[in-house]
Amino acid sequence: MCKKPVVVPYLVEGKIEDITSLLEGFLRSLNIEYTTILKGTQKSFKFYNGSNQYFLFFNPINEGSVEANLVILRWKKETLIEPNKEDSDIFLVYLESFLNKRKEEGKLNEWTSRFKPKYAETVGIEVWKNYASPLQIKEKLALRGMITQKIVGFLKSHKKAIFTFIGGVFTVVIGELVIRYLMQMMGILP
Repeated sequence: MCKKPVVVPYLVEGKIEDITSLLEGFLRSLNIEYTTILKGTQKSFKFYNGSNQYFLFFNPINEGSVEANLVILRWKKETLIEPNKEDSDIFLVYLESFLNKRKEEGKLNEWTSRFKPKYAETVGIEVWKNYASPLQIKEKLALRGMITQKIVGFLKSHKKAIFTFIGGVFTVVIGELVIRYLMQMMGILP
């Protein structure tokens, strides 16, 4: 079990719109389907790659730089567990290679993962509060609903057999009581 999601922060020079569209292009280049999350004027992405789930948040630091926080989660049944390190390492290598290539092409000024992040902790808490904790409750309810659905489905599909079984049990029990009563009436049993 994992106490909180893993957050990997990047500091990227440029306008937030440019960085957002640059990283959106990166996800498309890997054929990763993502969901755009809009909160006020802020845009973030939610996607899966390998066995991990990712959230990518963009927070402006000043006019010329953006803190991009990549939040990494993984689920097993309804519990948050440590992300698959191999999958996340591969994804991070692709991301950093992409950023280096864009820098060489002149489409990106500078980027680094070695800085003191300003929003990483806040973003991690936000994901935990808004996406992870409610999802755990929803998944538990969904699991209970799924089990109930399977039981109801079983009962419906085997209705005749269940009634036959219950009727057989009643027949045996009532038959035994009738035989016992008749034997007592005839004086065979004390």
